[in-house]
Amino acid sequence: MLKNFSDLEELRSKTTYLSEEILLKNTPEILWPFISNTDIVNFEIGLNPSEYSFENHSQGGTRMFVKSKEMGMKIVYEELPFEWLAPSYLAVERIFSQGPLKYLRFEAKLKSLETETQVKLTLAFVPLLPVFVVSKVLENTMHKMIKLYQEIDDKASHRAEINASVFLEDPALYQEKINTL
Repeated sequence: MLKNFSDLEELRSKTTYLSEEILLKNTPEILWPFISNTDIVNFEIGLNPSEYSFENHSQGGTRMFVKSKEMGMKIVYEELPFEWLAPSYLAVERIFSQGPLKYLRFEAKLKSLETETQVKLTLAFVPLLPVFVVSKVLENTMHKMIKLYQEIDDKASHRAEINASVFLEDPALYQEKINTL
């Protein structure tokens, strides 16, 4: 886990980047409640539920630790506080103690253009496994996110009033997803 800021700076200096951009029809204000709901997004793209634990930080505040399992591999990481500027930017960094990565940073930037919204997704990572293996898995995950964002955009375009239930056929299924999280 992260011991000091210089360790984080060292990880950041060793990153490999993956980035994708898409254009969506709706405004950042309409898209934001759905894109920023990372628990639902993670569930919808097939990531497994996570277990969270919290620890008081000696210098004040709280540290969050997460355990999960992906592709049969146990994953443990510290999640740093989200960076958040609604409705245009979110980012999160993770420092791994178990799994295929040492470090991961995810960013989503929404930029209003004249008639559409540009969404740029960036993954910065430091792998433990060979970079080509990790890149392939992360590219696949990013493509699932883009497909989900496009589905959200299409459904939002056909609704005058937007709420979370618009993306789920059955309210009971929605409740089941929440319970799973």
